[in-house]
Amino acid sequence: MRKIQKRKALELIGTFHGMHMEIQKRLRRKETELVLSLLAQCQEGALHLGNFIEETEGEGFITVGYIGGYCELVYQFYKELELRKDVNANKIYKALRRELLKIETSIKNDVAEHLEMVFLPYKSSMWDSLESVWRAADEDPECAAYVVPIPYFEKNAQGELAAEHYEGDQFPEYVPVIDYRNFVLSERRPDVVFIHNPYDQYNYVTSVHPAYYISELKKYADKVAYIPYYVSSETNLDAAEVRKQKEGFILTPGVLHSDMVFVQSESMKRLYVNVLEKNVSGVGKDYWENKIFGLGSPKMDRVHSTKRDDSRLPSKWSSLIYDKTGKRKKVILYNISLSDLLNQEDMLDKIEDTLAFFEKNRDYVLWWRPHPLYESTIISMRPNLLERYRRMVKQYQAEDWGIFDTGEDLEWAIAETDAYYGDGSSVVQLYLEAGKPILYQNTQVKNALEEEIEIPVWARAFCVDGDDVWFVHGKMNMLMRYHLLTKTGEIIGAVPGEFFFQASLYGAMYKEGDRIYLIPCWGREIAIYNISNNEFSKIKLRGIEQYENKALFCKCFAVNNGLYCIPESYGAIVKIDLSTQEIIYFSLYGYEDKDVFIYLGDAVLFDDKIICPWNRSNQLLVFGLKDESIHWLEFGGNDRKYIKLGKLEDKLVLYDEAAEHIMMISPETGQEIAIDLQCKTPLLSEIPGQMIMIDTAYTDEMFCLDKEGKIRYKKEFSEEKKKHVLQYDYGWGFTAGGAEVCWYFDPKEGILYKFDSNGAKEKYDVKSLEVCKDQIENMMKNLLRCIETENEVFSVKEWLEWGTDFAKEIKPGGNHGKKIKDYLKKVIS
Repeated sequence: MRKIQKRKALELIGTFHGMHMEIQKRLRRKETELVLSLLAQCQEGALHLGNFIEETEGEGFITVGYIGGYCELVYQFYKELELRKDVNANKIYKALRRELLKIETSIKNDVAEHLEMVFLPYKSSMWDSLESVWRAADEDPECAAYVVPIPYFEKNAQGELAAEHYEGDQFPEYVPVIDYRNFVLSERRPDVVFIHNPYDQYNYVTSVHPAYYISELKKYADKVAYIPYYVSSETNLDAAEVRKQKEGFILTPGVLHSDMVFVQSESMKRLYVNVLEKNVSGVGKDYWENKIFGLGSPKMDRVHSTKRDDSRLPSKWSSLIYDKTGKRKKVILYNISLSDLLNQEDMLDKIEDTLAFFEKNRDYVLWWRPHPLYESTIISMRPNLLERYRRMVKQYQAEDWGIFDTGEDLEWAIAETDAYYGDGSSVVQLYLEAGKPILYQNTQVKNALEEEIEIPVWARAFCVDGDDVWFVHGKMNMLMRYHLLTKTGEIIGAVPGEFFFQASLYGAMYKEGDRIYLIPCWGREIAIYNISNNEFSKIKLRGIEQYENKALFCKCFAVNNGLYCIPESYGAIVKIDLSTQEIIYFSLYGYEDKDVFIYLGDAVLFDDKIICPWNRSNQLLVFGLKDESIHWLEFGGNDRKYIKLGKLEDKLVLYDEAAEHIMMISPETGQEIAIDLQCKTPLLSEIPGQMIMIDTAYTDEMFCLDKEGKIRYKKEFSEEKKKHVLQYDYGWGFTAGGAEVCWYFDPKEGILYKFDSNGAKEKYDVKSLEVCKDQIENMMKNLLRCIETENEVFSVKEWLEWGTDFAKEIKPGGNHGKKIKDYLKKVIS
């Protein structure tokens, strides 16, 4: 019997108990006719209950026998009353209650209950997002599981429903598919319905049949449960731009209106809750906390359960993968996603380049698998690309040197292939689960051209010490030194325990004696390089696990033998004792009402204070160096979003991101000095007592201000943009101050500028790393990780030669489907 049916049966028993009490009361009042009517109702209701239990549990079921005894007793009392016999009200009540309790106890203990779970996939290629839940339910005797594929429509360029599709005949043979026309939800009224399409009518490419929109399902199902058809990267989930990017997947009918939402992890649940709390008014955080569950994705289960099975390979594919001696070639899964199609103008150029490269490198087999909706998306949203795309596919298939996978079984494709190359997509998370190497493609890198590539030098964090400039490369794990007198550079080495390709590994540097302190940005530990013995040491940070996807620190200041590390997203200011290397933490949580996510991003030393912009607001965090206390200043209205700041004598120079405007403020009086200057994301640095220098990131212009807020001069940098150089995560360089000068590193031209009060005093053309190629390659081999992004230094060619041998330990399966099924059994009563 279904759980909801058992609940209703017990509710009916409760009704009988109430009717018995009413019979007792009416008998005492001698209201015989009313009692006869009540007894007749009890008899009718019991017969109906008995027939129902017999239908669900079978003929001769024990509870039916108890119901028969109850009916006989009711009939006996009815006849006695009909003959006007004198009866005892208490005796009748106790007798009826005794028989009814037998029925109630039997229903509770003898009637096995089960949930009716209905799965409504629309595309067979996305069935893996539901399959392990269905398997768990199908194997559970307390569940009845039904798979009912539903029809869907493609949309035309006008957004109208066009071609209708039904893929019920494309599911694996072991899945007992039921035709949707023979499964009427309004009649079945299941306990729970599972969906994996959250968009209803709001998808630009496809739409499930309107009869299966969320609003319709909720009319007939006790619960509607949504499980995303994808898994996605969990990198930097707290970043504002990541949250914004994910909103389109979260603010959908499936999430907003389903009764339960099951996502891939607790981290992803936090993202969903934060986005929903921010964007849906009138609904508190607790509501979303109790609706969204991070129990894992069934897609992960499928990855673990699917093994390589060459018997499934078509003969053509097998002849490509195995050479004449029977040796298996490396097979590269080439996956292209919808996001890059819609956001990269030159996406088809990149695809053509990739095909050309692999056609010339037949020692590897390309397994090309576009997203299942790739062509449909082109038709709907990029129709001008359709003819070219179809021509590419047709030519690729006709030449028959690679595999073209239409995408019915993703997990099998993962099992059959050795490495992943392509766009960032949900497939990457599954590939990581399988422990295989991954390389993200970069549309700016053209592998088929085989050009000689210059490896430029770019300093993310640097410090100047006499005639030496120490820095860590902005894109690679390389500590370097540049000699100003000889104008030559060298690679010192890689920081142990960090990956090689990590942009902005360190956010700040400081040299004290023979020690160079490297303050982590995307690194995870403070590193110290000892020049005298050429060795690195590390300092672990407290609670680092919770900052897995966050940039840690942005700047550091040395004051009174203490090095104060200013966080970007880390929850504390960290002080390093320069004599003992001991750590002291000054937590940024718990002050006033500011128990929130920390984001600073910049800082300036202002007299005996360190001042930082707080969380893109109109507030500034002030850290007093004398007593090491924390308080806040507030300038301007709530619409201001300070993200950068600098110091010019006794004034602060602030950059308001919201207005893209620079202003000068006196912290003592709050008086503002207007500056006639619009810019984007500047870098501010002081030549003591004289000027602020401002590099506007998107225009490559340098401005110098005097203490009155007047522009003294400006200069445009990077007049000629170089092509085919290493791609950067940032479009600007970083500054370092000196006693009477200021240094600026221009990453686009690889030039280090030295400024004094009169402007650019000297510049140093920091040489490229061409002479160090062998050293760089050896460092890369030792520090590669499972997932990388290609660039001109490490392109698909190098990756195929030695990067694809890297693999990580495979995680054990998580039984996510069973967890979801068990949770539903627990909450549905």
